[in-house]
Amino acid sequence: MPSRRIQPRNFPMSTEPSNKPQGDFAVTLRILPVVLYTFLCYLTIGIPLAVLPGFVHTDLGYGSVMAGAAISVQYFATLMSRPLAGRTADTLGPKKTVLYGLAACAASGVLLLGSALAAQWHVVSLVLLVIARLVLGFGESWVGTGSITWGIGRVGVTNNAKVISWNGIATYGALAIGAP
Repeated sequence: MPSRRIQPRNFPMSTEPSNKPQGDFAVTLRILPVVLYTFLCYLTIGIPLAVLPGFVHTDLGYGSVMAGAAISVQYFATLMSRPLAGRTADTLGPKKTVLYGLAACAASGVLLLGSALAAQWHVVSLVLLVIARLVLGFGESWVGTGSITWGIGRVGVTNNAKVISWNGIATYGALAIGAP
């Protein structure tokens, strides 16, 4: 029996005809709207990053190791959810993947607010914070993967370096703006 290859849905490799040259500025203008989602995702990462270690250490009374672990769990979730994000982008399409990732980022914010409101119950607050970080890691993975895939789909594989570069600028720019 021949193997079946799963065909991606809602994802043309390029919306431009392959024989039509695109100028650098036109390519950038097609990339920037998608990169905005990456920026928003990493802004949700950068804003609490400066205060969460102090909250866990000072307000909740846990040690530095626990504060570091509570922050680092997000990156573990990002790493573990990346293959699923890639499969989702391939099967459901990058737009839906980005939307699911942004929804996870919003859910993480709600959980983080719950953690702050439950600060008088240290264990409950820490558990909510860790769950929020896990959900944020999931969202980061899905938005990052979906945005890059979506951007490449908009401008074609010949411009994938530009898509990845602009996503990097959005990522580090959002972290730099969010943390202060």
